[in-house]
Amino acid sequence: SSHLKTRPQFVHSPRGKLMPSMRGIVLGQFILQLHLLIVVLLVCTQAAAAATCSNRGIKVQGLDAVLLSGHAGEISPDGESVMLRHNDFASLVSSCEAPENDPDHITQLSLLGATISFTADLSRVGCACNLAVYLVSAPARAVSGKPNPGRGDYYCDANKVGGQWCPEVDLMEANNHAFQATPHKCDVPAGDHHYNNCDRGGCAQNTRDIGKAYGVGKEFTIDTRHPFRVSTTFEAQGQTLTGFKTVLSQEGRKVVLEHANCDMGYLAQLSKPVQEGMSLIFSYWGASAQTMAWMDSPPCGPEVCQASSGHGIISGLSVSRANTKPLHVVTHAGRSYAHDHHAALPPTTSTFTTTWDQALMVLRRRLGPIKWSNHPDTCLTVEASALITAAC
Repeated sequence: SSHLKTRPQFVHSPRGKLMPSMRGIVLGQFILQLHLLIVVLLVCTQAAAAATCSNRGIKVQGLDAVLLSGHAGEISPDGESVMLRHNDFASLVSSCEAPENDPDHITQLSLLGATISFTADLSRVGCACNLAVYLVSAPARAVSGKPNPGRGDYYCDANKVGGQWCPEVDLMEANNHAFQATPHKCDVPAGDHHYNNCDRGGCAQNTRDIGKAYGVGKEFTIDTRHPFRVSTTFEAQGQTLTGFKTVLSQEGRKVVLEHANCDMGYLAQLSKPVQEGMSLIFSYWGASAQTMAWMDSPPCGPEVCQASSGHGIISGLSVSRANTKPLHVVTHAGRSYAHDHHAALPPTTSTFTTTWDQALMVLRRRLGPIKWSNHPDTCLTVEASALITAAC
């Protein structure tokens, strides 16, 4: 009968097991519930990530709003400083998903002709420890130019840590007994920004070679019992890096590392990476005395990092450029243009005035990798999906 035809077809077998039709319905209900559970978990995870990310903002004078990646480092409520503990590792990014899931939003600092500065408190960072602040040409790239995740976070450096090579500039590798700054060049890239070899040792200069320049106590020019300022200037002539100078300052006293051992040819090979933009890294590491002897022995001896690995603090980050002229960044038809006041542009949908470094960040964010070339009428020309002219 019609009544029998509409009855549910989930009857029991003689042994009490569900027949196939019943098993299908139960399985379908289970899959639906599992799907709903996954959706709820994803929403909760994204909400938690957003909440965590909202607390990761760090102030860098001269830059747009940036974040500190991951969970390492304790950022002060005002965003002015970050406290780093042993084994912390983080980088500057402009997206909550970067770097692991969003390599295009690894913040790029274009520093040719610029100075980057910060205040360091290393009073609790002892021998065999290394609190490093440095630049690398991340994201790492395959020969094709496509970002290559490597160990998962697109990291690269001049010692192939994580498995990928790229140029590196160590602004500070230090503890409270020794301070070293080191640019590292690489061989000419194979393909689009893909490197096969770099100078591991680099062109280093260390305070331990300058008498009583740096150490624990009032007899030192820089007394590491107290915070001190680190300023690194990337001197340039035109589009060529010609000098790399580090100045440590504290209460009117200064130690200057001129890096005279870095010849012009060496520095010139870093011109393009420094101009195109590099990723700023914070890393606190160290183990045995032997591990860190290249940096701090002497004056350090057999100490181990574990015995003196108190927290360090980096604060007051800033990027400045001499004689910076304001630029306008204009968005039109999905493309961004950086220009001076006299540039002829089509009707625009939005405009704002910004600095040179901020303009580069916007261009890179909107257009991806940028190819630079000289231009007779302006300082720089950007070639991407459209020709974009930028004033100095």
